[in-house]
Amino acid sequence: MINLRENYFPKKTQKGFSLVELLVVIAIIGILVTIVIIAIDPLRLIQDSQDARRRTDLQAIRTSMQIYFNEERSYIDATDFAAVSGACWGIPDCSGTNTVVMKQVPKDPKGTDYLYAATPGGCTTAADDCIDYIAGAVLDNPSGGDADTITKCTQLTVSGVDATYEVCND
Repeated sequence: MINLRENYFPKKTQKGFSLVELLVVIAIIGILVTIVIIAIDPLRLIQDSQDARRRTDLQAIRTSMQIYFNEERSYIDATDFAAVSGACWGIPDCSGTNTVVMKQVPKDPKGTDYLYAATPGGCTTAADDCIDYIAGAVLDNPSGGDADTITKCTQLTVSGVDATYEVCND
């Protein structure tokens, strides 16, 4: 006699996955995740984005320097630049109706001031005429973009730190 129940509804002998099957799947997923992380390299992406911000900030500083020069016939001296870094920069200051050069002078993504020097070397007070300037930053990944090979700026060194990207009055 044929048992219809066993032919149409076979008994389940296995429930779920075995431990070996689960370990194999977890190992494969782990290998794929490792490959993706190595391919993406998130640290380099962060460094490249911070370098792009540094370049953009320095170009904004360059534009502001030209505005300041057009008004004052001198670039800002090193002491004044350090004083306004991270704050508003205006002529002669940011109170009232004076000319605002930058609402906020940018800082490096790591929170430090950008490197800056004005020439001549004795150009440290408002009474001196600063005829040249150079502003720079230390890039995390200088080979990742346009390093200072496209500008006529000389190598900027401030307190023993060499800038890897500079802007100046070309």
